[in-house]
Amino acid sequence: MSKLCLYNEEGVFVKRLYVICLCLCLVGCAPSTIEEETIADSDITIGCAPYISAIVMSNLAKEILGQKGYVADIEILENVDLYENLSRNKVGATVSAWFYDKDYIIYESIKDKVEDLGSSCEYLTKGLAVPEYVDVAEISELNMYRAKFNDIIYCFDEIPLLYELTKKANTVYDLDYKLVKISEQEIDKNLEDAIKKGEWIVFSGYIPHWFFAKYNLRFLADTEIVFEGQQEIHTLVNKNLETEDKEIYNILDGFYLYKEELNDLLYEVDKAGIDNLNKTVFEWLIKHNDVASRNQR
Repeated sequence: MSKLCLYNEEGVFVKRLYVICLCLCLVGCAPSTIEEETIADSDITIGCAPYISAIVMSNLAKEILGQKGYVADIEILENVDLYENLSRNKVGATVSAWFYDKDYIIYESIKDKVEDLGSSCEYLTKGLAVPEYVDVAEISELNMYRAKFNDIIYCFDEIPLLYELTKKANTVYDLDYKLVKISEQEIDKNLEDAIKKGEWIVFSGYIPHWFFAKYNLRFLADTEIVFEGQQEIHTLVNKNLETEDKEIYNILDGFYLYKEELNDLLYEVDKAGIDNLNKTVFEWLIKHNDVASRNQR
């Protein structure tokens, strides 16, 4: 299975794919429809940044549009280029605009040239997470149970911002824990082993992530808001889309995933491998067919 790498250099907590994986996603269609969609003209281009959550959401929107008779292309761009192309009508829409930190600053610079259709996923969180059975409610309580956690907070070694926020939490809450940076696969293994044995484990995590579909986890209350609260992902379209194609506009206007659904879809993609992205999205949508007809307005 192709492995995915986490986080970008700016610390946005979503996964970045290796270039070879991105090439696979550019096809954006099931094998049986490649020839047909290559010949057909595209009705809309959906832009997204090179993060796994953005690519998965974009492919889901593409599949929903396809079921309603429209052909969508997916163009993977760095954030600056994505917003610039959207503002110049070179990209018709994005369903994965992360309203966080530098991404939001870029959006602010072009917001008068695009239309914000609202959130496509919300209540996204990062912080310190534990299995549901761990009898701790807040980060501030961790020092009371240091021995049960072996004095360790596990951190993704691929995610610099999340690690820095965990260091800050260690100081703000006076935890004095060891921060151990390991890979996503190693954290997964440690979680699996700990949960099987009913042992206590804590790690710095984020949503959307497939860990939260695979395991019954929860975040500890961050009373000092060290981890910066909740974020949202939005759908943006160019200004003339509603006039040019009202039905596509309405479909994208209704596009929305609950965070649990996005976690679950990411889990299915991770299990199947990025090579099978489009097949996985297609099969997931069959099981969650209400997503295709969801209307937020």
